[in-house]
Amino acid sequence: MKKKTVVTSYVKEHKMLVNLFIAGAVKGGTTWLYDLLNNSPEVYCSNLKEPQFFNPHYIARKHMTAISCLKQYENRIANAQNEKYLVDGTATYLTTPESPELIQKYNPNAKIIVMLRDPVLRAFSHYLMDLREGVTTSPFIEEGLSINDKYIHFSKYLPGLRQYLNCFGERNVLIL
Repeated sequence: MKKKTVVTSYVKEHKMLVNLFIAGAVKGGTTWLYDLLNNSPEVYCSNLKEPQFFNPHYIARKHMTAISCLKQYENRIANAQNEKYLVDGTATYLTTPESPELIQKYNPNAKIIVMLRDPVLRAFSHYLMDLREGVTTSPFIEEGLSINDKYIHFSKYLPGLRQYLNCFGERNVLIL
């Protein structure tokens, strides 16, 4: 992956790095937490909550922009002053297998907050969002009582949790 090499060399040259990642479940309360943290004088949250930079599989949605260039990613925090925490609130980082390692290569001292929600309620809320945004028109439960694989995938928390704990340790991962 090209990003790994670029990120590693960038970290050596610069000191101001994003150091707090909200890697929670999609529709798990990450926006609420991001907005709450944004009210703290010790926290810098840019206008772009979910840059998706450490998610190489992200497919852009109508209302969301993905950043693929490190310079653009870092420009999000260019206006930070002396805040203790610089935040990336991308919820899909929990279920993207490459994200923990990419984040660790970018900033091995990062803190991770994982927001979880009841998996069934989360899946249904995700479906309702997709329906509202026109991403899907199919019923949540298809013929034969099968649920779209995407909603099941985003509700599988354990693999992502294990990866974050392995990469950052229990002291740097907060599960809410």
